[in-house]
Amino acid sequence: MLLKLAYRNLWRNKRRTYITIASVLFAVFFAVILRSMQIGVYELMIENVVGYYSGYVQVHKKGYWEEQTIDNVTPFSDTLASTIEARDGVEHVLPRLEGFVLAATQELTKGALVNGIDPTKEGGMLQLQEKLADGKVFELNERSVMLGAGLAEYFDLSAGDTLVMLGQGYHGISARGKYPVAGIVKLNSPLLNDNLIFMPLP
Repeated sequence: MLLKLAYRNLWRNKRRTYITIASVLFAVFFAVILRSMQIGVYELMIENVVGYYSGYVQVHKKGYWEEQTIDNVTPFSDTLASTIEARDGVEHVLPRLEGFVLAATQELTKGALVNGIDPTKEGGMLQLQEKLADGKVFELNERSVMLGAGLAEYFDLSAGDTLVMLGQGYHGISARGKYPVAGIVKLNSPLLNDNLIFMPLP
């Protein structure tokens, strides 16, 4: 009886019923489309930063997160790399050192993130060669740096110019040096692009 009354009520005013059905359909349709786009954008953002820069898994020495100093780094060895690479799903094992420095030229200074890398092992991850905007990728034993394009623009530097860095070295001693700029790289993440310096791992 109730279903019969409801059915009759729906078609008593056909225009109202069609407008309601269309409104619900459009609302559901656009909600699904927008949610799909939102999830897709999130996945792309994660892939752009994690998938090509930091990786999905990081291995640290126990206690590193409580006291993030160079004294607490994990000693890297071929044995450690082989053990990690033997696990399912592992594509790359890359040794890195990260730290913060005060980068400077004659007139400007800025805090920056320094990432010590092995360019011979970073090919599939960072893809530095494809991201080069100026200069070249440094060699492993070369004493030079590569800058994110935003940081290079801030300092008005190009390949061949010199950057000064002041930071903390091993056991808390001060570390400083002047480094020629080997290359400028255009990174996918604006935050990294404006703040990142690459150095050879040694």
